[in-house]
Amino acid sequence: MLAPTLQPQETRLLANYPNPFNPDNRIDFTIPANEHVNLAVYNLEGRLVKTLVNQAMNSGQHIANWDGTNEIGAKVSTGMYIYQLRTNSILLNRRMTFVK
Repeated sequence: MLAPTLQPQETRLLANYPNPFNPDNRIDFTIPANEHVNLAVYNLEGRLVKTLVNQAMNSGQHIANWDGTNEIGAKVSTGMYIYQLRTNSILLNRRMTFVK
Protein backbone atom coordinates (compact mmCIF):
# COMPACT_ATOMS: atom_id res chain seq x y z
CA MET A 1 0.00 0.00 0.00
CA LEU A 2 1.33 3.45 -0.91
CA ALA A 3 1.72 6.08 1.77
CA PRO A 4 -0.65 9.02 1.29
CA THR A 5 0.83 12.19 -0.17
CA LEU A 6 0.83 14.99 2.36
CA GLN A 7 -1.21 18.00 1.30
CA PRO A 8 0.58 21.30 2.00
CA GLN A 9 -1.17 23.29 4.71
CA GLU A 10 0.15 26.71 3.70
CA THR A 11 1.64 28.60 0.79
CA ARG A 12 5.41 28.63 1.08
CA LEU A 13 8.10 30.32 -0.99
CA LEU A 14 11.47 28.76 -0.26
CA ALA A 15 14.93 30.25 -0.69
CA ASN A 16 16.26 29.90 -4.21
CA TYR A 17 19.17 27.55 -4.78
CA PRO A 18 21.97 28.31 -5.25
CA ASN A 19 22.18 31.86 -3.96
CA PRO A 20 24.15 33.70 -5.25
CA PHE A 21 23.78 32.05 -8.64
CA ASN A 22 25.10 32.01 -12.20
CA PRO A 23 23.71 31.08 -14.64
CA ASP A 24 20.68 29.15 -13.34
CA ASN A 25 18.80 28.76 -10.09
CA ARG A 26 15.82 26.92 -8.74
CA ILE A 27 12.83 28.33 -6.85
CA ASP A 28 10.65 25.90 -4.87
CA PHE A 29 7.17 26.78 -3.66
CA THR A 30 4.09 25.03 -2.32
CA ILE A 31 0.42 25.93 -2.57
CA PRO A 32 -2.30 24.29 -0.43
CA ALA A 33 -5.14 24.59 -2.97
CA ASN A 34 -5.67 24.67 -6.71
CA GLU A 35 -5.38 28.32 -7.70
CA HIS A 36 -3.84 30.82 -10.07
CA VAL A 37 -0.13 31.39 -9.41
CA ASN A 38 2.09 34.22 -10.57
CA LEU A 39 5.82 33.91 -9.87
CA ALA A 40 7.88 36.82 -11.16
CA VAL A 41 11.31 38.39 -10.77
CA TYR A 42 11.70 42.13 -10.14
CA ASN A 43 14.69 44.44 -9.89
CA LEU A 44 15.21 46.52 -6.77
CA GLU A 45 13.38 49.44 -8.39
CA GLY A 46 10.26 47.27 -8.57
CA ARG A 47 10.33 46.80 -12.35
CA LEU A 48 9.32 43.43 -13.74
CA VAL A 49 12.33 41.51 -15.07
CA LYS A 50 10.74 38.17 -15.96
CA THR A 51 7.54 36.22 -15.34
CA LEU A 52 8.37 32.60 -14.50
CA VAL A 53 4.86 31.25 -13.85
CA ASN A 54 1.47 32.74 -14.66
CA GLN A 55 -1.15 29.99 -14.71
CA ALA A 56 -3.60 27.92 -12.73
CA MET A 57 -1.78 25.23 -10.75
CA ASN A 58 -2.72 22.22 -8.66
CA SER A 59 -1.99 22.15 -4.96
CA GLY A 60 1.36 20.70 -3.98
CA GLN A 61 5.06 21.37 -4.36
CA HIS A 62 6.34 23.10 -7.49
CA ILE A 63 9.69 24.14 -8.95
CA ALA A 64 10.49 27.06 -11.24
CA ASN A 65 13.87 27.85 -12.78
CA TRP A 66 15.34 31.20 -13.72
CA ASP A 67 18.32 31.49 -16.03
CA GLY A 68 19.16 35.13 -15.28
CA THR A 69 17.46 36.51 -18.40
CA ASN A 70 14.76 39.11 -18.83
CA GLU A 71 11.48 38.84 -20.79
CA ILE A 72 13.29 39.25 -24.16
CA GLY A 73 16.00 36.70 -23.33
CA ALA A 74 18.88 39.09 -22.56
CA LYS A 75 21.11 38.38 -19.54
CA VAL A 76 20.43 40.69 -16.61
CA SER A 77 23.06 42.68 -14.75
CA THR A 78 24.85 41.42 -11.67
CA GLY A 79 22.90 42.38 -8.58
CA MET A 80 20.10 41.62 -6.20
CA TYR A 81 16.62 40.71 -7.42
CA ILE A 82 13.28 40.06 -5.72
CA TYR A 83 11.18 37.06 -6.63
CA GLN A 84 7.51 37.30 -5.78
CA LEU A 85 4.87 34.58 -5.47
CA ARG A 86 1.32 35.85 -5.83
CA THR A 87 -1.83 33.73 -5.50
CA ASN A 88 -5.47 34.62 -4.96
CA SER A 89 -4.85 34.58 -1.21
CA ILE A 90 -1.23 35.58 -0.49
CA LEU A 91 1.79 37.58 -1.62
CA LEU A 92 5.31 36.39 -0.67
CA ASN A 93 8.72 37.89 -1.55
CA ARG A 94 12.35 36.76 -1.25
CA ARG A 95 15.70 38.12 -2.41
CA MET A 96 18.34 36.51 -4.61
CA THR A 97 21.68 37.59 -6.01
CA PHE A 98 22.80 37.11 -9.60
CA VAL A 99 26.56 37.22 -10.27
CA LYS A 100 28.38 37.17 -13.59
